[in-house]
Amino acid sequence: MTYRRYGLSLLAVAIGVMAFAPSAQAALGYSFNKTSALHATFDGKQFGINTLLVAALNLEIRCEKLSIQGGLITSGTHAEGKLLFEVCNPFTLTLVPYSKCHVYISAIDKKLHITATALFLPAEILTTNAPAILLEKITGSVLIESTDPMNPECTLPEHATLKGELCTVIDNNQTVEPLILYSNTIQGTCKPRNVLEGTEQSSGGTKDQLLYGNQIANIDGAAHLLLTGAHAGMTLGVSL
Repeated sequence: MTYRRYGLSLLAVAIGVMAFAPSAQAALGYSFNKTSALHATFDGKQFGINTLLVAALNLEIRCEKLSIQGGLITSGTHAEGKLLFEVCNPFTLTLVPYSKCHVYISAIDKKLHITATALFLPAEILTTNAPAILLEKITGSVLIESTDPMNPECTLPEHATLKGELCTVIDNNQTVEPLILYSNTIQGTCKPRNVLEGTEQSSGGTKDQLLYGNQIANIDGAAHLLLTGAHAGMTLGVSL
């Protein structure tokens, strides 16, 4: 079962170690529960298929596995992690495979992966006022190469940065493995804000959005979050 286009985790053996500064938008009314606010480590596991969609390029990248490496809740209002998407393959929006194209983690490493880093901020950010986590300062890259370098036939852009914000909603808050859901529809319920990295302006402020290069993108999917280490088996969630 997937939550594809739910009307709602591109979350690596990734990009090395990155230090994150607290966001000016942290908390926004919500905080992680006390159990999970004590420098707890956490991971994620994909539920169904996660899909990166770029309508302007007729591109849909489907990934079969997601994990979070180095996930750490540093306070009640701030967490960070490195996202690894595995077994990723490109399709058209009508699910026709780009048979001449492969998604690679790097020009040297030919694993079919996408990596990114992000902040995880409990946030009162949705117009529905549902419990939510904002993935902010997403930073990653996608490399697509021809399957035959001697006879390149892949027409997709070779390299694109992935950056911006992703609004997610928590489906079963305050459980051992809460499920976060994300989609273009959910992204559309993000409240406009005055200070963030997004680029779409509206009458109420700036809208959160995710960019693939210069093109608007969105992610459809779902992932379970769970505490690890000394906090394994404890409940995780956010509250006002």
